[in-house]
Amino acid sequence: MDYIREHYITLVLTSIYVAGCLYIGWHFKKKAKQGVEGYFVAKREIPGWVISLAFFSTSASTNTYIGQAGIGRSLEGGKSYLGSPAGEAREKFRELAHLRSLPSILKDLKKQ
Repeated sequence: MDYIREHYITLVLTSIYVAGCLYIGWHFKKKAKQGVEGYFVAKREIPGWVISLAFFSTSASTNTYIGQAGIGRSLEGGKSYLGSPAGEAREKFRELAHLRSLPSILKDLKKQ
């Protein structure tokens, strides 16, 4: 009984979390019954920007938290770094900005 009194907030929050997870699972189970293709591949209607954000967030997460652990000691101080390999953030943001021109480049290549 003492354990429940001491940890009731944790137990309540954990119960709410588990109930939420079960509800989300039940909700998507109903959607899966409507058609497997719609559930697993979203009827192949996902926009390209959503896919690119998913790839970028996955890559950034693993590179930052696993691949670059301890790299801070080898970098110059006073700057912001981004990406793998680690580069100055301003330069990396310029590289990301150039990705906007990629669709027009691909269109030009298709025309040739």
